[in-house]
Amino acid sequence: MKVLIVGGTGPSGVPIVNNFLHAGYEVTIYHTGKHEAQFDADVAHLHGDPRDADDIHARIGAAEWDVAICTSGRLRALALELAGKTRRLVGHHGPAGLSRHAAPHAIRHVTAAGAGVGGAATRCAELHGQGR
Repeated sequence: MKVLIVGGTGPSGVPIVNNFLHAGYEVTIYHTGKHEAQFDADVAHLHGDPRDADDIHARIGAAEWDVAICTSGRLRALALELAGKTRRLVGHHGPAGLSRHAAPHAIRHVTAAGAGVGGAATRCAELHGQGR
């Protein structure tokens, strides 16, 4: 199973990446490359600007993932680009990042109250594995 993490090098991203690695996922992170992080296993890197729609289009291209977790970047532009290229898209952003115009067929709003960052990533992996 393949997962794309947009961001992934900050304080919430590292535990999310590591939880997917421990669950056996092949992980790709898309980030600026301004700072790297240490992970528990190797991950693929897409360096670019996840806040720029043109860069998002150039980096994502025709690639597909089973899950995409957006912890950084322009959620609206990411959702539009990832529509049809991922089975599940989770935005880990504030409410201003979501809009009824942001590819509603591609976004399912998920709230993991009280789960903590690592627990939320694990739960997401569990739900995806069950096909929900």
